[in-house]
Amino acid sequence: MHNSSDKQKNIMRLSTKANYTLAGIGFGLAFPIVAWTLDIIVTDLAFLPANIVQIHQANFLHYIVDLAPLVLGVVFYFLGEAYQQALDRNYFSSLSGAGLTDSTSTFNLVIPVAVVLLLALLGTAS
Repeated sequence: MHNSSDKQKNIMRLSTKANYTLAGIGFGLAFPIVAWTLDIIVTDLAFLPANIVQIHQANFLHYIVDLAPLVLGVVFYFLGEAYQQALDRNYFSSLSGAGLTDSTSTFNLVIPVAVVLLLALLGTAS
């Protein structure tokens, strides 16, 4: 039987995965928007749906860039899952020990964030 602590952990786990996934999709949306905007500015067109179709027909690369939100959403989902598993195993709590100052503890909080960002960058580079 599940107790309230297990339910809370499951809710937090879904929340972590959902937050990472939404962050990946949001970050990924920047790529097609920037690509469309640059192409429309360079070709001196108005920002209209018909012109977005036109730039896609003129440059197939836009179809690949349009996949960025999907790809980054999936990558960030797995990063969120890995981060949640590390939290469940108390991996990050072992980074801060007894006798550490507040500034050291704050610095140790930056380490997991840097790891996640590095993994995100490496995941999008391939």
